[in-house]
Amino acid sequence: MIDTRSKRERKRNRIPHSIHIHYKNIEKNLETLQSKRDQKILVYCAIGHRSRIAAKKLAGFGFENVYNIVGGLEAFRDHQYKIDNSNIDERKDQIQNLEQK
Repeated sequence: MIDTRSKRERKRNRIPHSIHIHYKNIEKNLETLQSKRDQKILVYCAIGHRSRIAAKKLAGFGFENVYNIVGGLEAFRDHQYKIDNSNIDERKDQIQNLEQK
């Protein structure tokens, strides 16, 4: 799962076990994402606009199992899925999430 929001937004809350790649930086992270090419990739932002852009970019680079979470983090929360609201260091969070994948 990829969080395409800003670092500031991510520090406030995030979906557990997601990684952070700002939607404008998708191309810069293609090498990192190559190992996930055959996996289902869920992409989200606050309400779904930025993640839609990121999902289209990934599809354009040949990723076939890419899904935008329509409505973003707000919809995810409205469906009562777990949101992590702890304010932890961004780098530590990214490293932990990459190690778990």
